[in-house]
Amino acid sequence: MEIKKENINLTERNVKLNSNVMVEGDIIVPDIKPDIREILLADANVVTQSSEYRGGKLYVSGNVFFKILYRPDSEGEGCELKSLDASFEFSDSVDIPSGEDLTFFVCASTEHIGFTLVNSRKLSMKVIAALGINGYRERSFAPVTSVTGDDVQCREKRFNIYMPVADEQSDITVSDFLTVPADMPDIDEILKVDAWASGGDCKIMNGKVMVKGTLHLKTLYTAAQDGYTTELVCHEIPFTEIVEAEGVDENCAAGVIFSVKDVLASAKGDINGDTKIISAEILVNARVKASKTVQETICDDCYAIHGAMETETEKMELLEYVASENTEFTETQSVEMPKNVKMKNVINVTAKPILRETCVEDGALHMRGTLVSFLLYREEKEDGQIKCAVTETDFDWQKNVPGQGLIADCDLWVEDIAATKLSADEAEVKATMGLNAKVLKKSEIDIITGCTAVETDEAEENRPSLVIYFTEDGDTLWDVAKKYGTTVEKIQSANGIETDRFSSGKKILIPRAC
Repeated sequence: MEIKKENINLTERNVKLNSNVMVEGDIIVPDIKPDIREILLADANVVTQSSEYRGGKLYVSGNVFFKILYRPDSEGEGCELKSLDASFEFSDSVDIPSGEDLTFFVCASTEHIGFTLVNSRKLSMKVIAALGINGYRERSFAPVTSVTGDDVQCREKRFNIYMPVADEQSDITVSDFLTVPADMPDIDEILKVDAWASGGDCKIMNGKVMVKGTLHLKTLYTAAQDGYTTELVCHEIPFTEIVEAEGVDENCAAGVIFSVKDVLASAKGDINGDTKIISAEILVNARVKASKTVQETICDDCYAIHGAMETETEKMELLEYVASENTEFTETQSVEMPKNVKMKNVINVTAKPILRETCVEDGALHMRGTLVSFLLYREEKEDGQIKCAVTETDFDWQKNVPGQGLIADCDLWVEDIAATKLSADEAEVKATMGLNAKVLKKSEIDIITGCTAVETDEAEENRPSLVIYFTEDGDTLWDVAKKYGTTVEKIQSANGIETDRFSSGKKILIPRAC
C-alpha cells in the first residue's frame, strides 16, 4: 500500500469582530477665532495609530480629527463662516482570548458624532468610533492525498480553498499645488477641504501591489472680493503607490480600499500675486487585501477490500470560494427644506456610508447600512444665510447567491457624490458607492492524516459471492461498496447503473470482489 501526503499551508481568519469606542472632549476656540454663534457642520475622522495584543486583550490607540464649520458671532465683520480644527487621542482594549499567535489588523470609521455648544468659546464633542478587527493565524496540515494498492479503494475530493494572503495597510502622502480657476475670486481663507479617494486599481507583483487611485477634493473657502462670499472649487489628483504585501504573487487577486486620514491645505499667491493657489498635502491610507483560491485534492475516505483500514484524522476548517462582486450602486436621497425655509442654491454636499450588516440569507447577499449626507445651501432671501441639512437614509443592496451556510466579506466606500436643487423646497442627493464582496462557504472537515491496513479474522471463503441489497435513503455506491467489501465499479457493472445515489427500496446486486 502506498500513501501520498501533501502539505497545505492556510491563513485562517480566526477573529472578525466590531467594537465601538466613545471618544469625548472639549474644543476651545483659539483667541484668533471669533466667537461661535451657531454650529453648521461637525465632521470627524477616526484614525488608528497602533494596536498591541497582550494579556488576552487587544489594545488600540488612535486619533479623532475634527473639522468644525460655524457661523461667527461677529455681525458687521462681513465673513459669514469660520472653521475650527481639533484632534483628540483615544485608546481602548478589546477582550480576545487565545490571541497570542494571531496577527491583527484594525480599521476605524466614524459611527456617530454629537456636539453641544457649551458657550461661545467652548464646544463639547462626543464621537462613537467603530473599530473593525481581523485576526489571522497561520496553520499547516498534511492530509493524505491518495492511497494506492491492489486491495485498497480511495475516494478523492476536490476543494476550492479560499486563502487570505495579505491584509496590509500603508500610508500614502499625496502633495500638489491646485489652481483656482481665473473666473473665481481669490482665496481669503480656506474653511474646509473634503477629500476622498476612488478607483482602487491594483497590479500584482511578487511581494508588492501597485495601487492606483484618484483623489477628489472639494475646497470651501471665503473670498473678500466685492464683499465676503463663500466659494467652492473642485479638483482631482491621480496617484500611484507600491504597497509591500508579503506572500502576494501572480496567483493572487487583490483589492484596495482607500481612506483619507488627514488633509493640510493653505492658500498661496501665484506669479501674478493673486491668491489662487492651494497647497495641498493629503495623507491617504491604502488597505490592500489579497487572496487566492487553491484547488486541493485530498483522500476523503479509503478502505481495504479484504480486511480493515484504520485511519487517523484531524479537523480542518476551510473557507471555500463561492462568488465575488465588484461593482457600484447609486443611492438617492430627497432633502426637504425645513418649514418656512426656501433654498436659493446648493453650495456643497458630502456623504458617508455606514455599513451596519453583511449577511447571506434567503439565497441573497445583503449589505445593509445608512447613508448620511450633509448639504450646505443658502436661503432664498436678501440676506439669506448658509444652512446645513443632515439626511439619513437606510439602504439594502442585494445580490442573488444560492447556497446554504454562506458568509460574506464586504467593503464599501464613496465613489462620487452630487446634489441638485429640484425646487426651493427640495434637493436631490446622489451618492455613488463602490463595493467589493466575497461570498464564502465555511466548513469543518475531518481530513485523513494517516492510514494502516489491519488484518481481520474473517475467512474469505465465508463471505457470500453475491448479496441482494435493498437500498435506504441516502445510500451511495461508495457506502454500499465499502460496507460489503467490493468496488463501486463491480456494483455498477452487475446492475448496469451509473447513478451514485438511490431512493429507498431499490434492489441491487452486490458481487464479491475477487
